[in-house]
Amino acid sequence: MSFDFSVFSDNASTILDAMGVAFIFGGAVLATLAGVATAFRAEDLHAFYRSYRHNLARSIVTGLDFLVAGDIIRTVGADFPLSRALSLALIVFIRIIISMEFEFTLYGRWPWSKK
Repeated sequence: MSFDFSVFSDNASTILDAMGVAFIFGGAVLATLAGVATAFRAEDLHAFYRSYRHNLARSIVTGLDFLVAGDIIRTVGADFPLSRALSLALIVFIRIIISMEFEFTLYGRWPWSKK
């Protein structure tokens, strides 16, 4: 019995992709439930919106981390064609931009700003 790294990396990346999708979907469901609860307690619509957006953004950022990890493992385990590497670079770049925007939305500052 031999170890096939290609099969292992494909399975590992599929699991990470599933975890990323599940985290985003589950986070969206939980953010919605928490948002409904906040809407009943909140005095204004702004508190509801802020709470909902923060919870949703956290789940999206974490889910994207899993998806990028799956893409990295898939790329390393594959034959590594240039188109795949460029695709991964584009995905990582988009994820960085989204994370910076969510950081600003969640905490009111850029990631490189002092706390």
